[in-house]
Amino acid sequence: MASCRRWLGEVPADVLDYRRREAELLFRRIGITFAVYGEADAQERLIPFDVLPRILSASEWDILRSGLEQRIPGHQSLHQGRLRAPRDSQGRRGSRGPGIPDIRSSGRR
Repeated sequence: MASCRRWLGEVPADVLDYRRREAELLFRRIGITFAVYGEADAQERLIPFDVLPRILSASEWDILRSGLEQRIPGHQSLHQGRLRAPRDSQGRRGSRGPGIPDIRSSGRR
């Protein structure tokens, strides 16, 4: 921890800012983004990240771990083709997630 603190004290702030901007550019270029649909300006946003990794307490990690353990099997099933995401009105696979009924096929509108 002391060596990390020393390194942070030695690295100029503009170097860290440059690295952050460089990472943001790369994220945009390769598409590590998301949009919040339903908002008036559902523009693409960058996935939040930190140039310096966060140090989590054990209780914070436990919360994250339980959420990941819950979600990973579903994502694996989706990518392995065992679950299919519903299609949108243009026939594209949507991001509504598996298990959400398609009201068009049920006759309700």
